[in-house]
Amino acid sequence: MAVVSGSMKAIATAGLFVLALATVVLSAATHRGLPLFFAWAPLVGVGWVLTRPETRVEPPSPEEPPSDDD
Repeated sequence: MAVVSGSMKAIATAGLFVLALATVVLSAATHRGLPLFFAWAPLVGVGWVLTRPETRVEPPSPEEPPSDDD
């Protein structure tokens, strides 16, 4: 499973919402109900996108304490 950043999640989520809204607008413009049956499909993808693991920031490795070589 690929790791994605938070900004990529936001972009993908916005794109999927735009696609869902476009199907509703298409339905309103054509006066047909069929596109409404497909408006939910991009919204299922939103849940998948938002549950993807985010990039992990590795904590800095602790430096070795100075040795006492007196």
